[in-house]
Amino acid sequence: MTDLEIEWRSFQPHYSSRELLEIFPEAESYLRDRLMRYNRYLKSVARIVKKQLKHIARYKGFQKYFWEEIIRMEDGDLLNLCQKEIERIQNFFRKEIPGQITDADIQRAREYPLKQLLGTTKDKVLCPHHKEKNPSCFLKNNFGYCFSCGYTFDSIKYLQDRENIGFVEAVKRLM
Repeated sequence: MTDLEIEWRSFQPHYSSRELLEIFPEAESYLRDRLMRYNRYLKSVARIVKKQLKHIARYKGFQKYFWEEIIRMEDGDLLNLCQKEIERIQNFFRKEIPGQITDADIQRAREYPLKQLLGTTKDKVLCPHHKEKNPSCFLKNNFGYCFSCGYTFDSIKYLQDRENIGFVEAVKRLM
């Protein structure tokens, strides 16, 4: 991501799932229908996997392991994707209690660009946990690790340590 893109994203409004449903109330019927279809699809795929596992139960050793891995790779990933989509849609219908954070809020806060928090575009920076002259902290996939002191952090942990605030407050600030 370029600096301009990072800056643009920082000014974009961040809406909760509930707020999006309030803005677009016509989406509720579509989401409920989609949730119902995903649940049906999940049940049918689960039934197929169960049948396949029952069929390969007679195999032994490597052959059994091989077929289990084939099923896991093909249908297992499909099951996981389906479950994630169901959870994502269900988040739209969860009642949010004012002052509390949801799993979706935490996930959104974790996805906040760490490089933007640190004010850099580089993958190697000075460790924010201790003083040093040469960069020993590496950033990858929105996580940081210092090879000098072993400090590991994501966006939430970094903000907690920098501002000396609690987890909930850090999540709220990153949203």
